[in-house]
Amino acid sequence: MAASLNGNLAIAKKLVSSGANVDAVNFVGLNAWVYAVVSGNLELVEFLENEGVTPQVNGTKYASALHFAVTDGSHGSVEYLLSKGADVDAKTEGGWTALVYAAALGKPTSAQLLVDAGAKIDITTEEGGVPLVIAARMYHWDVVEILLNAGADPNLAASDEYGWTALMYAASKNHVETARLLVEHGANVDQRNPEGWTALMYAAARGPEVFDFLVEEGADPMVVGYDGFTALMCATRENQPGICETLIGKGA
Repeated sequence: MAASLNGNLAIAKKLVSSGANVDAVNFVGLNAWVYAVVSGNLELVEFLENEGVTPQVNGTKYASALHFAVTDGSHGSVEYLLSKGADVDAKTEGGWTALVYAAALGKPTSAQLLVDAGAKIDITTEEGGVPLVIAARMYHWDVVEILLNAGADPNLAASDEYGWTALMYAASKNHVETARLLVEHGANVDQRNPEGWTALMYAAARGPEVFDFLVEEGADPMVVGYDGFTALMCATRENQPGICETLIGKGA
C-alpha cells in the first residue's frame, strides 16, 4: 500500500511478483487500488487491475475513496473516481461529503468537479456546517464563488453554536468582493445570527469596504444585537472613526 500511495510502479511490481496480495486491506478496509488512484499514477492503477485487484470505487463503510482523493490526492484522482461511478454524496459518520472537504480545504477544482457531478450543494453535517459557510469560514473565496454559481443558498446559516452565514464571515474579514457576490446571489444583508448580530455589525469592526457596501445595499445601521451591542459600539471598540462618523450621521 505504501508503494501505491507513493505511486511507485516499480516497487509495486516487485512486491506483487514476490507474492504480495493485491487485495490486502488496511485498518479501514481500503486496498492498494484506492491508494494508487489517490497517488495519481493511473499506470499503477492499470497494473493492479490487471493483477486482479478489486476496484474499491466507493471505498468502504469506514472510508470513502472519494473523500481520500479530495483530502490527499489531486483533482485528477477525484475526476478518475467520478468517471468510475463513485458516490458523489457518500458521507462520513460526521455527515461530511467530498464537497464539504473540498470547501473546508480550499480545493476549487475538486469542488467544481463534484458540483458538475451532481453533488448536493446545501448538505448539512452532523456539526451543523454547510459547504458554503464552511468555505467562507476558512476564507476560501474561490470555492464560495463556485458554490454560489452552483445554486448554494446564500442565506443558509450554519446550525452550530455560532449560526453565522457566509456573508457574516465575508464581513468579518472585510472581503468586499465575496460580500458583493453573496448579495448578488440573494444574501439577506440584515439576517441575524443567534446573538442577533448582522453582517453590518461585523463589518463595522473590520473596515470600511464591506461596511460601506452593506450600507449602500440597505443594511440597517440601527440594528441592536440581543446582547445590546450595536454597530456603533463595534466600530468604537475596534477604533474605526470613519465608520463611527457614518453611523452617527445616520442617527446611531
